[in-house]
Amino acid sequence: MRIHGLIYILLGAFIAGTSLYLFNGNQQLMFYIVAGALVSFGVVKLIIDRVREPKYEEMPKQTARQQTSQGASYGHYRYCHNCGTLIANTQNFCHKCGARVK
Repeated sequence: MRIHGLIYILLGAFIAGTSLYLFNGNQQLMFYIVAGALVSFGVVKLIIDRVREPKYEEMPKQTARQQTSQGASYGHYRYCHNCGTLIANTQNFCHKCGARVK
């Protein structure tokens, strides 16, 4: 199971906020360090996930035989069954030919 980087950032902010009211002195500093580490880890994780996400131009081309009647799928993208255009999985219609893809 993968945890989204935003969860680490929110958890770090929550720990920093609650330690402000619950602790003082060295305990508060310790929680700030932990919170800062969580926020930093979350930011780095978001950046790494963004870099690893395949770009539109990097998607492999598929032939009409490789496509199914619903459209071939590749990660967060798939191909339109009508014209072969690469579209996001969240789209219901092809932006090129207008065919329904879901």
